[in-house]
Amino acid sequence: MLLSRFVSSFFASIWGWKSVYLFAAGYMLVALILVNRFLPPDNSKKGESIGYLKIVFSWVSLLKSNASVRLYSLNGFIIMAVFAVFWNNISIYLVHEFSFNQFSIGLFSLAGVLGAMAAMFSKSVLKFFRSNNIILFMLLLACFLLMVFYSRHLLIFILLTLAMDGIIQLIHVNNQVNLYGNCYGNESRAASCYVTSFVLGGAIGSKFSTYIYLDYGWIGLSIFCSALCVIGLILNIKIFYEQKITK
Repeated sequence: MLLSRFVSSFFASIWGWKSVYLFAAGYMLVALILVNRFLPPDNSKKGESIGYLKIVFSWVSLLKSNASVRLYSLNGFIIMAVFAVFWNNISIYLVHEFSFNQFSIGLFSLAGVLGAMAAMFSKSVLKFFRSNNIILFMLLLACFLLMVFYSRHLLIFILLTLAMDGIIQLIHVNNQVNLYGNCYGNESRAASCYVTSFVLGGAIGSKFSTYIYLDYGWIGLSIFCSALCVIGLILNIKIFYEQKITK
């Protein structure tokens, strides 16, 4: 996602914004050909097929019955909302605050790509933090609180962006490791729960962030993201102590 922002900014700066739509259309055409070529055929016998909607909504029962699925799906909802709030408005902010052009905005998105590469070292980093989402949410909260005061300092802002994206990726990986570890035999349904929550978080976060940015600017968005981090922090602390009491 972040790399596509760089590519789109690069195209827009050279050939204009319409080139982005043309490239996206061509890319989807290639995807269509590849899916048609490599997707395995449907070998189910007549009468054995399950309706598409039944498959789509089969995750609901798992969400109701499994507390771990609910926890990590909500975590996914929160971090994707935070991610969307930040990246969906960053272009406007960089133009207004730092007079960035399209190409400069694309270069800034590479900072996000570097931060996202933290997933490559997630095993050792998560081991250091004992795979504790509480600590990770605290660090994410600290990033946005610092943005409230230092978002006009470009170098600090870039460093905070790197840290924010890295932490979000670590939470994302940690969510999935713990989610699948508590859903043996139901991994595909658990994945549906998580991805659905993840996408909804991005959509809802994007929607609200537009109004917040128009009324309160970047500081308002930073405070909003901080509030989301606090909700995630409280949620994970609550579950942690409930599990401790149960044990």
